[in-house]
Amino acid sequence: LTVSYLGVGNHNEDYGCVQSKQPVPSDSYMYYFEVTVLNIGYSGNISIGLAPSPPGKCQLGTRPQAIGYCAGSRTLYKGASKGVITIDASVLVNKDVLGCGINMDTGIVFFTRNGRRLEALETEHEFEGEQEDIYPTISMHSSEESVRVNFGAFPFKYDISECMDQYKLEREKRLSQILLSSCDVIPLVKEYLCFHGYMNTLEKLIESDECNLDKIENENGIKGNLESISQDVQSKTTGQKPKSQENKLIRNEDLRSDIASFMENSKLKIRSEIRECIVNGKPLRALEMINKHFPDLEKDYKGDAFIHLYCQHFIELMRDDKVEDAVEYAREELSKYANSNPEHMQLVSPILGLIAFRNADESPVARFLKPERKLFVADTINLVILESMFEESKRSKLENCVINLAASKFIKKYSLGGRGPKFSVEKELGYSQHSTS
Repeated sequence: LTVSYLGVGNHNEDYGCVQSKQPVPSDSYMYYFEVTVLNIGYSGNISIGLAPSPPGKCQLGTRPQAIGYCAGSRTLYKGASKGVITIDASVLVNKDVLGCGINMDTGIVFFTRNGRRLEALETEHEFEGEQEDIYPTISMHSSEESVRVNFGAFPFKYDISECMDQYKLEREKRLSQILLSSCDVIPLVKEYLCFHGYMNTLEKLIESDECNLDKIENENGIKGNLESISQDVQSKTTGQKPKSQENKLIRNEDLRSDIASFMENSKLKIRSEIRECIVNGKPLRALEMINKHFPDLEKDYKGDAFIHLYCQHFIELMRDDKVEDAVEYAREELSKYANSNPEHMQLVSPILGLIAFRNADESPVARFLKPERKLFVADTINLVILESMFEESKRSKLENCVINLAASKFIKKYSLGGRGPKFSVEKELGYSQHSTS
């Protein structure tokens, strides 16, 4: 792609600016492009940088959220009409290669010239408010100026791969320095327990957590308080005042209030009782409670989730060796729901296969008799109840954290060209895939 300036450059509103059609990818942690100077023209007012769209007919970098480096005048513009002159290189000549890159993680914008990084020009891109897309941009301002743009179709003059490797090391170092305290993790666990209706476990955790908080509040000096010792050492070695426990306690009071509010608004006690009925092998009792407390739920969801409850009752009959009762229930009740929807029939058919085996525990359909099946049904019904009360209730915050962990692992593997072991949540968290805890 070749770009040439066709104007005369008489005034400050006579700049020629050109941008790429696509913005810098927001999911890319490093972006870079280069231009080769084919003709410096009359005065060599060629600039390279990043800017929102449209760039306007002015010097690149003088508009808000834009950054531009004018190689001819060796001036850096950063969202202001007055630039900063830098003595970074020799005078611009034909065949010079200018580059611009951005680290999307840190916001650092850097420039290169003839394969050399201009460290004096590194600057942070200021993201203010709701960030607009930014585009690779070039501006020119004197007759006969011409450049050729390279977005990666050809090898870069600057070794961007070395830069990316260095960035990866720095990122891993920053991640390894992230410290989490119980104040960060426990609220996630509480929200998870509340989300899924584990009320008894949640109450025990809250009771234990409050005891720990009371212990922190009642401790005097540094006796038995390792954090106080650490902060005391920090104050003596750095001159900084030790951090008070007060903010942490205030934050926990806020978290207590948030959990209590969610417990009440999400009808935790009722959801917990419904879950216990399902897990304890009483799906019809769970259905009665649902119809009592959420009378329109089955109608609103057209039975899509409730078919699992009906199937679970059939499974419980088979588990108790009540084969005749199970057959009658399948004929009189389960068939009505299965025949009403092809998708329901696909769910019911393999479960009915339990009838065909004398020892179902060792059959191909034994999975339906495992405890995980009850947990699946309980989670499905719980989610439907939450969705009926809240707009967004697909997952708890803790589950979202695990999903983000998986995503980061996939991205890392992709950055390595697909090399490395297959990611497994079970292996990463160190538990068996068939765990029921």
